[in-house]
Amino acid sequence: MVTLAIDTSAGISVSVVGPDEVVTESNPSNRQHAELLAPLIERALGRAEVLPSDVTRVVVGTGPAPFTGLRAGLVAARTFAFARGIPVFGVCSLDAVALRAARSLALPTGTRLLVLADARRKEVYGRRYLVESVDDGTFGAIGVDEARVLARDGSAFVERPSALTDVDATVVVTAGPLPVLGDVVQVDADNCTLEAGLLASIARDDLAAGAELACDPLYLRRPDAQVPTQAKRSAGA
Repeated sequence: MVTLAIDTSAGISVSVVGPDEVVTESNPSNRQHAELLAPLIERALGRAEVLPSDVTRVVVGTGPAPFTGLRAGLVAARTFAFARGIPVFGVCSLDAVALRAARSLALPTGTRLLVLADARRKEVYGRRYLVESVDDGTFGAIGVDEARVLARDGSAFVERPSALTDVDATVVVTAGPLPVLGDVVQVDADNCTLEAGLLASIARDDLAAGAELACDPLYLRRPDAQVPTQAKRSAGA
């Protein structure tokens, strides 16, 4: 089985995951996702020596993230899968950051983990997790089902850092530097950037457990770019 994994929740990460190898291409830019994504997919497939027809499923990060960048990844994933008649699955992007943190920091079982990411507008996205297991500090699994996620209604949230007065976590990590946090939250690691290959790993385990992984986007709020009210009224006149 060969999986193409795509995430555009912040920068761009593309991974081709085969039985014995993971090849990843990335670009940290949070702009021009639509223009940059296709060349990265082509490059990752080329380095992995995999033809597009060899891919058996697609996994895409569903955010949370701003509208434009996230939509580019979702459209690319769905289009690639539809053109080849293969399934496409969605995974919360923060789950991959959490999994990387559990592995790279060798977090022990039972650790309460909070993952934060830039939501712009001086806000942050976040989600709480329980570390489920680790293996010699190399591999980790995050409890991401509704019963295990420690968050409001079991899903992701978005709020201003000043509202994070009680993070209820023993470890806090971010997908990259977040100056907006200031001294409100003590961050243990700010370099747990998302790798798309981890989305494929999470999807594999969740699908094996019988989960349904819809690729519905977690925008969490309206697009940053809005049509002015006056323009809307004129258009409807």
